[in-house]
Amino acid sequence: MNALWLLLGLLIGAALAIAALWPRLRAQGHLSDTFKALSQDALKGVVGQLSELNQAQLLAAKAQAEGELEKRQQAVEQLVAPLKEQLGRVDQQLVKLDQERRESRGRLEAQLRTLTETGEKLRTETGARHRATQAKHARAVGPDAATERRGAGRNGPALRLPRAGHATGR
Repeated sequence: MNALWLLLGLLIGAALAIAALWPRLRAQGHLSDTFKALSQDALKGVVGQLSELNQAQLLAAKAQAEGELEKRQQAVEQLVAPLKEQLGRVDQQLVKLDQERRESRGRLEAQLRTLTETGEKLRTETGARHRATQAKHARAVGPDAATERRGAGRNGPALRLPRAGHATGR
């Protein structure tokens, strides 16, 4: 029975301890809620400040990058400017050379046409003079000499007769 009284005493002591500590436990729960609310407010404030700071740093970095990009573009333009000028001069020279080539080709084609026409005229005149010379020679020598000359090669060399009006002794 001593054990029963001991158990009963422990239960009554625990109940009194809980009754005495209950307001403190409630206060701690209330403090916990208050702490949570305060920490959330502080966290929101800190996040807002960090966000603003991050925005400021991002804008500063962007401005710096734009400044550096502009400097690099200017540096590249300064490097490219002489090349651009040289390419312009080369392009002008190419256009000039192409025009000179076309003019030279036109002159050469004109000279070739003239040469071809002259060659055709020369061939025509040579043929006409050759026929005229043969006809003149045939009249001067006579029909028998022309016949003998045509027969040359079959029976030996052609017979050459002296021309009229020429000396026979050479």
